[in-house]
Amino acid sequence: MPYLSDIQHRRVIEPNGTEVAKLAEPGPTLWLLHVNADPDCVGAAFALQEAFGGAIGASDGLSRSGRALAERLGAVVDEWPHPE
Repeated sequence: MPYLSDIQHRRVIEPNGTEVAKLAEPGPTLWLLHVNADPDCVGAAFALQEAFGGAIGASDGLSRSGRALAERLGAVVDEWPHPE
């Protein structure tokens, strides 16, 4: 395992105002969840939907706890999302 002194400097890319502004532009947005989406994934997608609008999609399903959180939040998760 490398020590911090052995790791070369890595550039961190910070989102700029333009990238964030693109999220707020009108148009359909699909927040697509990963396979067997857990509560962290569902919660993050819900927060993004609340902030920027759009729909939440989970083409590979939700975990039991992810589904419970979605129900508790009242989040509508489309399990057959269409990117159009």
